[in-house]
Amino acid sequence: MRILSEQSNTRPDGKAKRVLIIGAGDAGALVVRELQRPSQLNLIPIGFLDDDPAKQNHQIYGVSVIGKVDKLSGILDNQQVDEVIIAIPSAPGNIIRLVNDACRQKGIPSRTMPGIYELIGGKVSVNRLREVDITDLLRREPIRVNDEKVGLSLEGKRVLVTGAGGSIGSELSRQIARRNPAELVLLGHGENSIFEILLELQSNYPHP
Repeated sequence: MRILSEQSNTRPDGKAKRVLIIGAGDAGALVVRELQRPSQLNLIPIGFLDDDPAKQNHQIYGVSVIGKVDKLSGILDNQQVDEVIIAIPSAPGNIIRLVNDACRQKGIPSRTMPGIYELIGGKVSVNRLREVDITDLLRREPIRVNDEKVGLSLEGKRVLVTGAGGSIGSELSRQIARRNPAELVLLGHGENSIFEILLELQSNYPHP
């Protein structure tokens, strides 16, 4: 059963609920496309909010980007909005807190996509929408990695990756292989998944 279908998606007057979407990226576009398909969701996307200046006043699948996220409170005052969806899997905690606080003050429900690490190996989908919880509010800003220093620290080293057959472990293995380690050891429970990543690495990175 879809999470969206677990609550009423119809207003007291019988009309579909009007949904404002935070984030006009790939996840936001996917949410709009799914809401526009014939279904029992009974939700109508009425606009996006996004902080990217290049996206302002543009349309995505016929739905306009109508402002930046910090304008949310005023938009909730001036437009009929029944629900807000945060469609930014990598959204930091301060953005989610801003949206959550504005919606709570106006008595409007909000839901969010899971965090980016929860989505690794899965699909960004309306099915994954859920209520905002404390872990969302505490999300940290993404850590910026110094690629040059990381490369120097791995080059010529023997590196062991545990859980190498999983989605995170296999991606780590790819990134490490690019850094020319002396030896890369893959460890994991799934024989097939380990074999698949081994073949991929041997094909793309013949050394070591």
